[in-house]
Amino acid sequence: VVNIVYSVSPRHTVDYYAERTRQAAALRPYRLCFKDVGGLLTPETAAEFMPVIVENAGGIPIEFHAHSNNGMAPYVALMAAEFGIRYIHTAVPPLANGSSQPSVFTVVRNLRRRGFEVDVDLERLERVSEHFALVAEREGLPVGRPAEFDESLYGHQLPGGMVSNFGYHLGQVGARHRMQEVLDETVAVRRELGYPIMITPFAQFVGTQAALNVLTGERYRAVSDEVIRYAMGQFGEEATVEMDPVVRETVLSRQRAVELVEPPPEDVPLETVRAEFGGDFSDEELLVRVLTGMRDGTLDYSASRDGYPRTYEEYRACDGSLLDLLKKLDRARGDGHFSLSLSLSLSLSLSLPGLTATGM
Repeated sequence: VVNIVYSVSPRHTVDYYAERTRQAAALRPYRLCFKDVGGLLTPETAAEFMPVIVENAGGIPIEFHAHSNNGMAPYVALMAAEFGIRYIHTAVPPLANGSSQPSVFTVVRNLRRRGFEVDVDLERLERVSEHFALVAEREGLPVGRPAEFDESLYGHQLPGGMVSNFGYHLGQVGARHRMQEVLDETVAVRRELGYPIMITPFAQFVGTQAALNVLTGERYRAVSDEVIRYAMGQFGEEATVEMDPVVRETVLSRQRAVELVEPPPEDVPLETVRAEFGGDFSDEELLVRVLTGMRDGTLDYSASRDGYPRTYEEYRACDGSLLDLLKKLDRARGDGHFSLSLSLSLSLSLSLPGLTATGM
């Protein structure tokens, strides 16, 4: 799947996306995905850009992916379907909304009201939603909620999770009060870097450099290695063409840029790589082995789950249980203690500051 990422800048015009879509379609991928990770599409811009993506896709199926951090993704998802996009990314509450994708329940019900046939069993997904709601409540995890429209997103265009992360890290160095300065500087840095699309890793490049500029008191006095590599063109040729030439010279004129110069990668035939790693692997497994350097042994894709319930039923069996109570007591005990003994009956005694209790 080739992603075509929506962004707002003087560079990212309708003609730009028409050309990018044609280039992506020429690769004959399985699908294309029109992606709005910043939640920036409005009904007006969706009506302007979506038909262009569809018209230039050469018949390749298109997916639509949008984040809800500006409140408009549920409606824009309906527009995507109206313009002929047949695969829409959603999420199951409480993992939906906020900085995530719109709720599958909202999107499916709205699509059905518009007359679309949607092959999704919402009753089964209700069980999934209930499970994750229970996990969130027990573990004290945040849940996604519908977001309000925020015009400032069109300035810095940082993903929602990254903004909150910046606030945390600035607070750790006593500079949380400078958050707005960093966001304002992000706008300037993005312009000087040539308006990169604000997704990983480019959003981190831009945001980190903006924070460095603000906290050091001098713009580009300190520059991250990633921004130097970006200016060298190691993340694509657009930087070498679109980046502000004065800023690019400032970035590349330092000694660190000389140290980061790398020889071009060797063009190794696929057959040679297969012979080096041995085995009749699928393309997917070969790629994993190349990226991890693993030549021998069997790949284990399962994560360690020791100490965690292995099934939905096991987790539900803990509902309202002693385990849940003990977790709460453990978080509240401070300098106190509790003890638990098991026999034919169960007894629990605990001692907390200002509280003593026993139970059978």
